[in-house]
Amino acid sequence: MQEREWIERLSQQVRQIVEQVAAKDDILRLEQRLADFARQDMLERLTGKVDTLLVNAATKLEVGRLESKLEQVPTKEEFRQMEARLMDALPRLVTKQEWSVLGVRLERTPTKDEMAQALAPLKEQAETVNQELSRLGRSLLSLRVFLFLSLLLQLVTLCGLVLLWLQQR
Repeated sequence: MQEREWIERLSQQVRQIVEQVAAKDDILRLEQRLADFARQDMLERLTGKVDTLLVNAATKLEVGRLESKLEQVPTKEEFRQMEARLMDALPRLVTKQEWSVLGVRLERTPTKDEMAQALAPLKEQAETVNQELSRLGRSLLSLRVFLFLSLLLQLVTLCGLVLLWLQQR
C-alpha cells in the first residue's frame, strides 16, 4: 500500500515536472511506464532520468540566459575602441588634486544671493553718483548758458568801448 501511495505521489510530482519540461506525449509515455513498473529499482532509475531532464532543462534555461547576456557584451573590436577613447581622454580627465582645488575654489566663490547682497550697496552708490552727475550736467548746462551770456555781454561792452574810443579820437 505504501509503495502504491509513494508511486502515486511520485507520479504527481513527475507529471508536474514533465509538464514544465517535456511534451504531452512524453508525459503519457512516462505515466504508462510508471503503471507498468512498480518495483523500487525501476522507480529510482526513472527518478534519476527525471532529475537528468530537470538538470538539462535548467542548463538550457541558463544557457539561454547566458547567450542573451553575451549578446550585450561588447566585441573585442568595440572593447579596443572604448579602450582607445579612454586612453585619449585620460589626459583631459580631472585629477583628484585638481578636483579638490576646484572644490576649494567653489567653496570660496560667492553664490548668486551673496553677490546680489554685496552688489546692492554698490548699485545704490552708483545710482546716487548717477543722480549727482545728472544734476552736475544740468548745472554745467546752466553755467554754460550763463557763461555764454556773460561772454556776449562782455563782447557788447567791448564793442561799446571801442566805439567810444573811436569817437573820441
